[in-house]
Amino acid sequence: MYINTLLASSALLGLASAGYTTKYLTGSSNNTIQVLVEGDGPSLLVWPSYARDSIDDFHEFSTALADAGYHVLRPQPRGMGESTGPIVTTWAEVGADLVSVIDTFGNGKAVVLGHAAGQRMAKNMAAAYPEKVPSIVLACINTGINTNATIAATANIASNYTYSVEERLAALELGYFAPGHNASLWLTGWFPEAMGSVTGAPTSTTIGSNTTQILDVIATLDPWRREDQWNYTTGLVGNRSTVVFVEDASHALFPENLQGVVDVMREAANSSFRPGPGPGPTGPGKLSGTSSDMWLMEARGLWSRANHGAVHTVPEFIESSSCKPARWK
Repeated sequence: MYINTLLASSALLGLASAGYTTKYLTGSSNNTIQVLVEGDGPSLLVWPSYARDSIDDFHEFSTALADAGYHVLRPQPRGMGESTGPIVTTWAEVGADLVSVIDTFGNGKAVVLGHAAGQRMAKNMAAAYPEKVPSIVLACINTGINTNATIAATANIASNYTYSVEERLAALELGYFAPGHNASLWLTGWFPEAMGSVTGAPTSTTIGSNTTQILDVIATLDPWRREDQWNYTTGLVGNRSTVVFVEDASHALFPENLQGVVDVMREAANSSFRPGPGPGPTGPGKLSGTSSDMWLMEARGLWSRANHGAVHTVPEFIESSSCKPARWK
C-alpha cells in the first residue's frame, strides 16, 4: 500500500516538469520506503552514494530526466528522508526493498543509476535481478584499485560532523568538488551512521550479470578514479559498456556539472538505452558500446578521446599538500 502526495519541483535548464509525487511502500523488513516518483516512460531508479539520500542532491536531475522521457524513481535508503527501518542492513534486504519499488512503481523493470558508492548496489541489483535490471548507469565509480589513501580518507571526514567545518570543507574540496565549485553545498545532507551500514556479501563483486548493459559516466576531474582506471568497465565487459566523460566535475558530479550529466542521460533516453516496457513509451532494450554511438560523444558538456584527441588528467591540486587538512600532512 502507498499514499500519494503531490509536491512541486522547480524547472531546470529551460525544462518544465509537472512535479514529483511522494509514495510510500512497505519494505522487506516491515519498514517504510519513501519513494519520489516523477515523469512517464521507461523507469530509471536513482540510488545515492553511502551516507547521502537522493532528495535534494537529485531534484533538478530528476526533473530534467522526467522531461527527457524517463519515469524516475528515487527510493530513500533506510533511516533517510521518511524511510524507516534499521539503517544497518544487508545487501539482500536492500535489494529486496528496491525490487519492491521496481515492481510497484516501475512496472517490473528499471535502469538503475548508482552514484559513487551507490554503484555497488546498482551492480548488485543487475547481478541478482537481471530480468528486472538489464541496464545500469555507473556515475563516478571508484574501482577500488590503487585508490589514493588521502583521497579515501576524505569520505569519513566530509561526512563526520565532529570535525570542524574547515576540515570538512577541505576534505570536500579535495575528494569531491573540482576547483571553482561550491563544496559547502555538501557540508549538510550527510548521515554518518550510514557509512558502512550495508553488511554481508553482495550477489556479485563484478559488474552485474553477463548481459548487463552499462553506461559508465566519468567526471574528468574525479580523484577517486584516476586516468589509468578509465578503461575499467570496458576492460571487464568489452562493448557491453559505453564510457562517457563529463568535464569540469569531480566526484560529487551532479552539483558541479548537472548540464553535462543531463546531456548524457537525455541522449540516452532518445537512443536505444531503454530498459524495456515501462509505465509509458517504450523502446528496444540495448545500449551498444561501439564507436558508432556518436550520440554520446556529441552531447553538449561531454568530453571524450574520440572527438577531442587529448586526455585530461587529475589536476595538480590533488597532489598538493597545501590543500590537505593539517591532520593529513
